[in-house]
Amino acid sequence: MSQRHLIDGIAWFKKNFGAPIQAGTAGTSYTLDFLAAIAVQETFEVWGRCFQTKSVADVLALCVGDILDAPRRDKKAFPNNRAVLEADSPDGKKMFGIARKAFEDMAQVAVEYQKFLGNPNKFCHAFGIFQFDIQAFKTNPGYFLNKEWADFSKCLAVCIDELNVKKQLVFPHKAILNDSDLVYVAIAYNCGHADLARDFHQGFQDDAGHFYGQNIHNFMMLSKATPPAP
Repeated sequence: MSQRHLIDGIAWFKKNFGAPIQAGTAGTSYTLDFLAAIAVQETFEVWGRCFQTKSVADVLALCVGDILDAPRRDKKAFPNNRAVLEADSPDGKKMFGIARKAFEDMAQVAVEYQKFLGNPNKFCHAFGIFQFDIQAFKTNPGYFLNKEWADFSKCLAVCIDELNVKKQLVFPHKAILNDSDLVYVAIAYNCGHADLARDFHQGFQDDAGHFYGQNIHNFMMLSKATPPAP
């Protein structure tokens, strides 16, 4: 997608979610630009295809992803395949049905995923514009079963909770975070840890060779230069 389209997407995000983010991040160092960067990094491949043509509610419902399962999914992460999901939780079969339908709907927008629809065991493992992993299903089943990822306020609350956990891990004694600090928190949000002795070349590396930390920094700077859509 073009830089212009990305800018338009960030402007749309800030227009629609600026107010709830300002309210939801009160008392923290998390900013609208920081949350916009996470949303772009995590799910722009989906909402970037449809924010100009679908309602906000429909866009949020489509923000799902991560269909990797064993052996590529971490074997320690629940569930690493359909069989584990259905066998290890009382609502596992119901959850698979929801996660499979979410995958099918998302693939109608992010069409490169359609080639995987022929595998009936494929399903989404991450939900919401900020992506919350299904490994939390056992402790927070309502978020998944009730499709709360499509409710921005609930999706944001889950993201803030997770960021707070990672902030405590990376900066346990620092009250106010600057932009660079926020990037390290985002890296930990992505992969569970961040090395402050290293630069932003950490976290998931995309097909273009860019690391999660680099992308968050770049998207946050772009967001800072982008006003909300009128």
